[in-house]
Parts: sequence; C-alpha cells; structure tokens
Amino acid sequence: MAKAPKKYQRLALELIENQKGLKKVQRDYERMSRLQYSLPDPLQRYQWIRPIISTAPYDALRGATRALSNLKDALDIHPITVYKALPPGTKDESLVARTLANEWETALKWQLERAEKRRKPLAADVVWSCAVYGEVIGQLIHVPTQMKLSKSSQARKDAALRFGDWATKLADPKTVYPRYSDYMTEAVLSVNIRTGRELLDFWGDEASFVKDEKNGVKESFLEFEYVDYDGKIVWASHSTRLEDTNGEVILPLQPWLKDQNGKQVPFLPWFCSAGGTTVDTAPEFQRKPLLFPILQAESWASANIMGTIAMSKALATANAPEQVLKGPGAEDVAIDYTQPGGRLNLTALQEYQQLQQRNLDPKIISAFDRLESAIQRATVADVLVTAQPISGEQAFASYNLQVSQAIASLGEIKEVAQGGFNRLFEAMLLVTHYTGGEIEGYGPKGEYYSIDSEDIDPDAIYLSTELKADVPSDRQQRAITAVQMVDKLPYSPIRLLRYLGDTDPEGSYREYKLSRLDMADFQARVERLQRELSGQYKEDVLAAAKMLHQQMMAQPQAEQAPEEEPMRPGLGIEGQGVNPAAGGRPPAEFFPQAATFEGATGRTRRGQEVVGV
Repeated sequence: MAKAPKKYQRLALELIENQKGLKKVQRDYERMSRLQYSLPDPLQRYQWIRPIISTAPYDALRGATRALSNLKDALDIHPITVYKALPPGTKDESLVARTLANEWETALKWQLERAEKRRKPLAADVVWSCAVYGEVIGQLIHVPTQMKLSKSSQARKDAALRFGDWATKLADPKTVYPRYSDYMTEAVLSVNIRTGRELLDFWGDEASFVKDEKNGVKESFLEFEYVDYDGKIVWASHSTRLEDTNGEVILPLQPWLKDQNGKQVPFLPWFCSAGGTTVDTAPEFQRKPLLFPILQAESWASANIMGTIAMSKALATANAPEQVLKGPGAEDVAIDYTQPGGRLNLTALQEYQQLQQRNLDPKIISAFDRLESAIQRATVADVLVTAQPISGEQAFASYNLQVSQAIASLGEIKEVAQGGFNRLFEAMLLVTHYTGGEIEGYGPKGEYYSIDSEDIDPDAIYLSTELKADVPSDRQQRAITAVQMVDKLPYSPIRLLRYLGDTDPEGSYREYKLSRLDMADFQARVERLQRELSGQYKEDVLAAAKMLHQQMMAQPQAEQAPEEEPMRPGLGIEGQGVNPAAGGRPPAEFFPQAATFEGATGRTRRGQEVVGV
C-alpha cells in the first residue's frame, strides 16, 4: 500500500498543533459533562476522604438539551430558491413559487426523518454538542455514492437504502479540526481511532492492509481524513499518537464528489456551525459554550473540594463517642438498654457526661452552596433543570413566562444548532444537484413530492431553520395573538398561518378555500332538498284542504248569518307579511290612511263622521 503524501501529513500536523489549546479545553468540557473529576493530591492522601462531586454541570446540560431538543425544526425555503423549477409562462409566480417551496420543505424533512431512523434522532445530539463544545460538526453521507466507493455487496446496499439515500454522522468536535477563514470553511481534518473491523466495514477491500494472516484483524488504527476544495484523501496510521501522521493510504487524493464534468464539487461534505467570537485570536477562547465560565473560574472544582471536605468529615466522625464516664471502675460500667433511654448505675465517685454532637461546618456548607448557586447563574435557570416554579406554587401564566425566559437565555446554543441544520439541508440539495438524482418525500396526507436535480440552482439556495417550541401553551398564545391581529391589522391569512408555525401556509389556505367550496356545495344541496321536501308538504296540505272542502260542501248549509258591516279600507290585513317581528312590513305602509284613529274608524275622537272616509 502507498504511504500518505508528505504534503497532507504536514497539513494535518499543522492543524493538530494549532488547535491543541482548543482540544484541551474541549476535553475539560467533556470531563465536566461526564462528571469525571479527580481531587488534588493532598486530599487524595487521606483515607477518610470520600470524593463528593457536584452534578450541577450535568444538570445544566441536561436542562438545556431537554428544553431545546423538544423544539421542532421548522424549515423555511425562500421562494427564489425554486424559481428554476417553475414552468415557462407561469402566472402568479410568487404564489406558485411559495407553494413549490413548501413542497421542497416537506420532501427534505421527510428524508431527514428517514435518516434519523438509522440510529437515533438528530436534534438532541446537535443541541448537546452545541451546549458542551459550542459547535456542531457533522458529515452528510450520500448512501448510494458511499456504497459504490466501498464496493459493498448488493444485499448490504439494499439494506442501507431501506432508510433512504441519506445518512448523517455527528462527529466528536475533539476529533475534528476545521480550518476557517473570513470567507468560509476551507478544509476539515478528521482524526479517529478505529478498529480494523470498522475500517473494513466502511471502506471494504480498500482497507485490506488491516488484516493479519496470523492474528486476524488488527485492533487499533488512527484514521486521518482530510478534505478541502482540491479533493479528499484518507489514510490510516498504525500508531495512536496524534503527532504520528504517517500512514498507509486508504483512499487516494480524488474529488470526494464529482460534477457532470468530473471535477470536484464546490463545497465540502461536512456541515460545521460554531458559536462564540472571532475577536479573540486564541482558538481555546473563541468558543463560548455553556460550561465556559465554570471552567475558567474553577467553580466546579472548588465546589467539589468544599463538598468533599464537609461530607468526608461528617462520615469520618459519624462513629465518634457520644458519652464519657469518669471515675474508678468506669471501664466496667455498662448501659442497661432494657429500659427506655437506657440506665446507668454509677457509684458516688463516678461521673457521666453526654457529648454534644457537632453538625456540618456551616462555613464550608455555606461556601459549597454559594458555589452551586454561582454555577446555576452561569448556566441555565433552575426552572429548566427541575421543571419546578422558582418560588412555590404559581399561576400557569407565570410559570409559562419563567420557562419562556429561561429558554430565551439559551439563544446562542439555539442559533448554533439552527446553523447546523441550515448547512445540512443545503448540503442535501447540493449533493442532489451534482449527482443528478432526486429527493422524494410525502406529505401528511400521502401527497408525493420530489425535487429534481435539474430544478436546483446551486447559486440560489436560500433557506433557514428555526427551532420552535411545540407545546400547548405556546400554540394557544400564538392563536390568541393571531385573533387579535386579525381584528386590528390587515394581515393576510397566509401570514397569520406562518406566524402560527404552519410549515405549509399556502397549502393550508388552499385546503381552507376548498373546504369552504365543499361546504357551500353541501349547503346548496341541503337547501335544494329542503325546497323539494317543502313542495311535497304543500301538495299534501292542499290535498287535505280539498278533501275538507268537499266534506263541507256535502253537508246542508246552515242559516246565513246576518250581513256584517263592510270592513273599511286598510283593515283586515293579516299574515306574516305585515308582521314586523317576523320580518314583514308594517300595515301602515300598505294603507297609510289607516295608520291614524280617524282613518281606521271613519270618525273623529268626538264622534263626528269624517268626510271622504
């Protein structure tokens, strides 16, 4: 096998040397997250010392991860990203582009959800990496391309493709050495200790040098993977020392992914997102993770020492004597415990004394409590750690406000995590464009969506990811705010749906309009059926009236009643048509002359007849 070129051995060694300080503090952060702590030598020499380690750093990390990993990643693709996919002559391009962008969002999230089924969900690991190290570094693997490189069997390839075309691998930031510039990520070096079996499973026959005919597969190798815009090279060293960059090549220098012309694609197979600041030139101080102030102030180490001294002293003196007997023969006196409280039979020359038990040293306990409080103030609010209100029982609105403010204090961790998701989705589109494939996905109702490689413009990919809270209280508050905005602001329904967290507001609004049309059609059918039934009812009523009339005509007519005085004009108007309470018009509108006393009676209020009435 060929040896790794000297040029890349030198580049790898240069990155390792430049980031020694950063990797050292990252290892310190990792030890704190694992609650791994060793007492100073003077304390370790005493046999009565019992190490007591504060769990405050882990509790803070767990609270931050639990709070942020429950947020749902809402992908938002700008419509300009999909303009290349619009058919020529499309009318209302902005609306069609927004709808198509929503379909792309659904397809990308579908593929990411399938990739997460390979091992575990991605969000929790991303947030944990951002909280502990202040950065997240991962690798997007295009499974068909990787299977082709490793020359895997067809059965293994089919099994891997059951979960889609993509796989994600989050790297341990301590083992990855990215080189940043003012423009972008220039290169990435990954150094990992691998077993021979792992190398064979991933690289296939390209890593056959790990085999030993006598002893089988060798156990420990140091794998170097270096990639920049000139290509990718992988080699493995038989040594496990980082400074020993010499090794045998597994993958010779070549484009890690080729475009249609056989050239290296203009992006890297890593997605990197880092927080902190670039003002400080020292790499170990550029990252500002959650545990940065605790490490630099040594708050955790001091708390461990204080807790250890207090608790160890209490344990060491737990069996201290509680009673003192003085005088001749005191050594022969025994306590009779057959009676409550015990009984002592002493002589006149003997003396009994009860020793006062000492509590824990209040000064040490106070110092320990202060250090624990300092750690909590420097990390996350206690409400995220214990899920309990800050001060006793409170109203739900107050508790919800405390949780919201506590999550807002984790804004930097959230931004770094969102940046990692942004670069991950962007890499999926770029890989699809340059490999000539497509990204398929399905909506919640089984709608099929696809992103064709020819529709992706690599120079116009604009997307963003936001981790949004998906809890009932948040949804309720957003809904109440949206209702108030409708009453006071001229907001469109699509904007309000987007504010409510709908990832496909155009589709939801389209479904709403279709449902309104469907309901209108249903109402029209109901009204038509009611009219038909009403007509049949009228026919039955007329038939019954006709029968009743015939029966009345068959009976002998009664003696004619005396003729009544003819009704004056305007009187005798009956029916719902002249009933204002039933929606009719008042009788006065039909006969205005009957609206007065004189017009209705034909006489004045003194009884005189009105002329002309």
